[in-house]
Amino acid sequence: MNRAGLGVIAALLAGTMGLIATAGLDDLPRNLRSTVAVAPASLSGDRAAFEKNRQAVERALQSDPDLFQNEAKSLRDRLEQDRIRLDNAAAALTVAQQSAKPNRRSDAEKVERALREFDTLRHEPVADSDSVKTRVEKAIYNKQHPFDQEAAIAPVRKAMVDWPEKKSDLNARLDAVNDPESAANLDALAAQLYISWDKLLLSVDRDREKIRLVETVNGTTTNVERTESRSFGVGRESEGLVIEHKPAGKYDSESERIPQPAGYAYIAPPGQSNHYGHWADGVWHWLPAYFLMSQMLHASRTAPQVSTRDYHSWYEHSPRTVPPPVMRGQAPRMPEAPRAWRSPGSQQSSSGWWKERPKPSWGERSFDSSKYKSRGSFGGSKYQSRGTFRSFPRGRR
Repeated sequence: MNRAGLGVIAALLAGTMGLIATAGLDDLPRNLRSTVAVAPASLSGDRAAFEKNRQAVERALQSDPDLFQNEAKSLRDRLEQDRIRLDNAAAALTVAQQSAKPNRRSDAEKVERALREFDTLRHEPVADSDSVKTRVEKAIYNKQHPFDQEAAIAPVRKAMVDWPEKKSDLNARLDAVNDPESAANLDALAAQLYISWDKLLLSVDRDREKIRLVETVNGTTTNVERTESRSFGVGRESEGLVIEHKPAGKYDSESERIPQPAGYAYIAPPGQSNHYGHWADGVWHWLPAYFLMSQMLHASRTAPQVSTRDYHSWYEHSPRTVPPPVMRGQAPRMPEAPRAWRSPGSQQSSSGWWKERPKPSWGERSFDSSKYKSRGSFGGSKYQSRGTFRSFPRGRR
């Protein structure tokens, strides 16, 4: 190659290098430079937060030396280690700044490594000082407000009486109660025993589902509709069914996740009765409590008529491994809730939507003429007496 050709190549290389320098193609990525630029302000904020926590801890330790006499030194040492880690974070930031100063793309990995170390070192001391501050403040509060364990767990003691089958479990959990927080957590668990609820699937849309939650607390039933993440294994074929049921006397974690017709969880097995109704002539005859539950679940004015063939069709084709629970008598309440209607003999309920009349005994045929007689139809249900699962109308409410 002659000299003229070499000169052309040299000129092209010089031009290319000039273009690269002018366009900044050899610079550090812009986001990396921005991160380095704002890092000092982040470190200043962390130092300020740490110092605020340290001062609060020191005031607490000095306010009650006797209370912290056995741990004051260890707490101060812990905060000193946090301060040292912040100094180490500042050193890591210096490395990042020096590495970024030449503004060369080839230094990007070195800058990123220093920034990762900086972030780790600066976050941990602040979080730890927060923890120390919370600990000493909690100790002072507990001293000023002595923990009355028996008063705190009174709801649990009551639940052990109201729900004997949960007595051993609740009693075992009492061993872990040693402060107001653990007592409140156990009280909340015991309160779940007094609540029954059903989750009715209204519709499914990709990974979301619209449900109606019907909840009975202290004798009062309410419902609310909402959209939430789709339940595992639930599809459009379950629309119109209760996809989750939690009876009174169980924890929320023990809810039953077997799709079932709305209201079936409150029906006693054929030949038995409960405070929701009774069986007569092969038909479930419901009482006001069941009627109200049916209204909430179906959003209709009538409760569906259910025959023993309907019930057996559902039970035989459901994935149950044990019979459904028999709901006997009135569930205990905490506390006693206002009655939804007046006692027998009154002419009008407090809610005004039905008039109570004397009820016949379970064996009297005159119940067939009572206004509590089952009405409506469950025909067309996938659980109807034909025993098939093909014709349940999608989206039934």
